[in-house]
Amino acid sequence: MKYSFEFDKDSDSAPACIARRIKQNSRVLEFGTADGVLTEYLKKNLDCEIFGVELNEQFAKAASKFTEKMFIGDIEEYGWLGFFEGLKFDYIIFADVLEHLKEPELAIKKASELLNIDGALIMSIPNIAHSSIILSLLNNSFDYSETGLLDRTHLRFFTKKTIEKMIENCGLHIGYCSGIYLPPNKTEFKYGYSDIPKSVSDYIRKEKYREVYQYVYEVRKQDQPDKLEEFHPKAFVTISLGDEDAANFSTVYNGPVNIVTPFKFDVTIDYKFETKAIHLVVNNVPKLSGIQYVKINGINYSGYSTNLSEFKSIMAVNEAGLTLYLPFHESLIVKDISVGFYEMNTNIDNVKDKLEGNKNVKKSLIEIILNSMKRS
Repeated sequence: MKYSFEFDKDSDSAPACIARRIKQNSRVLEFGTADGVLTEYLKKNLDCEIFGVELNEQFAKAASKFTEKMFIGDIEEYGWLGFFEGLKFDYIIFADVLEHLKEPELAIKKASELLNIDGALIMSIPNIAHSSIILSLLNNSFDYSETGLLDRTHLRFFTKKTIEKMIENCGLHIGYCSGIYLPPNKTEFKYGYSDIPKSVSDYIRKEKYREVYQYVYEVRKQDQPDKLEEFHPKAFVTISLGDEDAANFSTVYNGPVNIVTPFKFDVTIDYKFETKAIHLVVNNVPKLSGIQYVKINGINYSGYSTNLSEFKSIMAVNEAGLTLYLPFHESLIVKDISVGFYEMNTNIDNVKDKLEGNKNVKKSLIEIILNSMKRS
């Protein structure tokens, strides 16, 4: 998706997911090295022997510092087959490459000729069935961009089914598959669930893989009876701490958390300074939810307490998310925050539709929900 990127092996990114599948001291063939960010990690941290294929000469020059041999040229002209003749590889990587090829299936078949009998081919591929694409189409939009799902250089588009059909056609077997999750409002697209009727957005969100932005597959020549699937939908959390005057806020956490049932998360704060207020934003809460508890440093602040001066919350409706502001009478050092939610099963399914019908609503969402509860 990105031709040059920052790499964090612990992140929820396709390159990081791929890197975690590679064993130390392996021989690796990487197609589309770009400027060598993943290449460098595999060389320096896993002591792998790397061979590369890259079309762009400038990128190839940068990545070749970490490779044994670098082939510069078009993948689909297959000059690399002779260039690497006599070599067999433990891993072959196609990271966001196959969608740029005219015949990706043929490229996989040719690359598999260089794979050890017990080796693995690992690929990451963008998902054209992502909800952001569907939302754009429902708004009569299909705009190409420089990077992302609709990168203007993409020649082929894939869904989970078409990826797996391609793998089957290549005579390979899936050993592992996973997904990189992003809700629409975290992508490069401008449309979200709130831009369509709630009944339609609910239908879109029900599909298990609708928010998978990229798929990662590990496939092998031999049958894989113990196929492993790891798909973890994400919510996105931002935590900011205020200074001792609760005036200036600094963001101390901004990242994804796994969506579990019941929904809850725990975040460790690495910044050790005193604060008198916490501002918490959670996007992509899976269902209409209320806060069940907030624990700070293990202490439950689910209601009023000696230190908590206020407990203000807004109930969450899908991607509208949740905002929570917690001011304190006395300053404290926050080390850990845990938040738990409960699913609201009262007769308020139409709340979001009411909001959509009135763009000038000035009441807070919590007031509307409470009024709706009183009438039910």
